[in-house]
Amino acid sequence: MSEKRPIKELLEQPFADSARIERLAARLKLSRAAMAPSPPAGRRLGLGIALTTAGLAALILAVWLLNRAEPAGLRAVDGRLLSSISAPASSAKLVSFADGSSIRLAAGTQVDVLKNTGKALVLVMERGRARYFVKPGGPRRWSVETGWLTVDVVGTEFTVERSTERVSVDVAHGIVRVRGDRVPGGMQRLTAGQRMVVAATAEQPVSLKGVAPRAPLAPPAPPAVRAVKKPKRQAAAALAKPRSAATLFAAADDARRAGRIEDAVKILRQILAEHGADPLAGTAAFTLGRLLLERKNAPRAAAAMFELALKKGLPAALSESALARIVEAHRQAGDIATARAAARRYLERYPQGVHAVGLTKLLSSD
Repeated sequence: MSEKRPIKELLEQPFADSARIERLAARLKLSRAAMAPSPPAGRRLGLGIALTTAGLAALILAVWLLNRAEPAGLRAVDGRLLSSISAPASSAKLVSFADGSSIRLAAGTQVDVLKNTGKALVLVMERGRARYFVKPGGPRRWSVETGWLTVDVVGTEFTVERSTERVSVDVAHGIVRVRGDRVPGGMQRLTAGQRMVVAATAEQPVSLKGVAPRAPLAPPAPPAVRAVKKPKRQAAAALAKPRSAATLFAAADDARRAGRIEDAVKILRQILAEHGADPLAGTAAFTLGRLLLERKNAPRAAAAMFELALKKGLPAALSESALARIVEAHRQAGDIATARAAARRYLERYPQGVHAVGLTKLLSSD
């Protein structure tokens, strides 16, 4: 089949094999010969050779420049072009790349490729946990999309873990930039030893560990110093007079962030007592259960709160988490039989859930 497209279009192809170059050279020779006056018979052979050589050299140079200007996409060490990576549910997996970078995937982790060029590699992490080793000074910028946030990196070592409940980013070496609607300020710069956790729902706060607060633009004025005691007054006022469920929940969140766990527990209990029919009541019970389990060491009371949260209604992601936390609460309380029953309940509803593997092992253990 003969070539019918213009030579310019053919040159824009990213790669050209030797057969295509020879066909282009032949076309170039014929077109030039048709335009030029017929030379004497003794000169035709030398002129044809000269035209063919010049055209072929120009084509080879053009192809080389195109390939040099845009390096190919990232490939694995065995030469395969990166498209999708997954680890089986029973074991971890290490994938190494030709540029010296690698990704270590935990069991059951799924990573897809959204874009793979010489300048950019965009990965979409669907689920699981992966540790990324990105070689510094490489030709392409890596980005990891997780749904709630994006991690941009040039060269470093970091871990991303995604579940239906939250996304966490831990930096071991180098620097990454985390951006997204839920990220404070829209963007945060994380360095070695720093960690960010972003929950699936807006009701849950963003956790920053090892990240120093941003310096103020100007020294705080005296009223700002007096405002330090304001959250306590707000918490007391919230307890003293009726407030909406949303206002109380915000006050509980402020108290929890400030480390005033007792105040947060009281306000959350007030929401349940005064606004039990409010849509936020389920989330308030869930948050209270977390505080009782993780901060107050009251697993039996925590299990009761998670059950109440499920009864009042929760978003899908929090419902799955509540069922899993009920198992953990009964385990901490030493009630293994009830924990096993709760694990079976979870697996019946979420057979492919985030916690399915661990709870299956619980049921199969002695």
